[in-house]
Amino acid sequence: MPHKTKIANLTQQAAEVSRAWQEHGAKGETEAAEQNRVAALDLNRQIAELTKKQAEHDEMTTVANHYLETASRPPRFPSPSAQLDGSVLNRIDREIVLDALNRGVDKAASSYGLPDHERDALGHVANVHNRAYRAYVGAKSERAGSAMARKIMGDMPDHVQNAMWTVEDDKGGFLVAPTYRSQPIENRIKPGTIRSLARVEPTTGDLIIPVIRQPTSNANYSITDFTGEWVAEGNRQANEQVLNVDQLRIATHEWQGYWVPITEKLYKNATANVVDIVSRVIVAAANLAEGIAFWTGDGIGRPEGLLRVGNTVTEVNSGHASQLTPAGLRTLHFTLRTPYRDNGTYAMNSLTYGNHVLGLESTGGTYVFPQNQGQMPFTLHGRPVVFDELLDSVSAGNHPIVFGDFAEGYTIAEQSVLRIIRSDEKFIPQIAFLPTMTIGGQTTQLAAFVQQKVAA
Repeated sequence: MPHKTKIANLTQQAAEVSRAWQEHGAKGETEAAEQNRVAALDLNRQIAELTKKQAEHDEMTTVANHYLETASRPPRFPSPSAQLDGSVLNRIDREIVLDALNRGVDKAASSYGLPDHERDALGHVANVHNRAYRAYVGAKSERAGSAMARKIMGDMPDHVQNAMWTVEDDKGGFLVAPTYRSQPIENRIKPGTIRSLARVEPTTGDLIIPVIRQPTSNANYSITDFTGEWVAEGNRQANEQVLNVDQLRIATHEWQGYWVPITEKLYKNATANVVDIVSRVIVAAANLAEGIAFWTGDGIGRPEGLLRVGNTVTEVNSGHASQLTPAGLRTLHFTLRTPYRDNGTYAMNSLTYGNHVLGLESTGGTYVFPQNQGQMPFTLHGRPVVFDELLDSVSAGNHPIVFGDFAEGYTIAEQSVLRIIRSDEKFIPQIAFLPTMTIGGQTTQLAAFVQQKVAA
């Protein structure tokens, strides 16, 4: 081993100098004793530094061998071309790789219309990324974790490695593995309703998108004023019409969680899965932060929420000062314009649906909505229901239900997905992790939503 021989030699020298220090001290030879004391302290400092380096080297070697052996196992999406033909990955853009690592291989492959062999290549990348992430977080030092992650990523193209581990700015950070972002985590905080339903656009900065201006006529069944007319056979249309399209800028904002220190005792605890603990904590915080911002953020240093103050989402009264009513829910449903209603989704918290919707009774005492509607998938008036505990409860003046076409009406600009940065120095002797992401969000079509207000 690189440092063991030197450590042994220095230890022997330190012992000899320490004996000389004691001997000179016993004889009252103050100057000689002081010289030997200083020399002994310097030797002990060198021994401590080399011992630490040797420990890091031993750990890196042992754990790296384990992860390298794991990385050599067949991927979840076995495909010879994915593993052996590097040109397959070279043909896949970094944005597609990042999308696959963020949203999942199947969704990315479907969105970009990838052939099977490219989908398999992305599956192989996802497996390697998951192992590299575990190595980076699970190692006892940043140096060892970085080395193990680099070895596991191996000979993958640079643009693929950079999607996993960004070095594009001074912050850096390792992309949190999708395995942890998609799992249920502490307190049941899962990816928010809006993220799961909205349009998510990757971007390198503020996102500028075209938005169709709302129609001034035929609004109940059309999303635009653009039209035409019937012409006689053989004739050609002579009129023209300007397409009413605006440009919308969605600003991105950086979010950082608090540092998450991990004690050395926890790292040494063989029964503690440090990777799992760290991932659960940071994903919970990130999901909660963006979930709140996507609903009620004011757009100042954070995303602009769908229900923020000043966003005039159409309100439909429930028909009762403190309760929901069947008539109010029916009016809510049919108030949303046809183009959006057909793709609409209801969002509410669990108790609103379980107690106040399914609990509605007719004057004869029977349930208005059959109880089998409480089975998955949950529905209301034939449209899906999703639950978000951040939404209002049923109480006078509250807005407990939102109904709309989220993909058409709300856009998330994702400049940097959730990443993790580790520091071995900031909280010595603890190791700390800092989660960070850069995202934006904004309502792109207010007409795509309606909300129920509890009011007579």
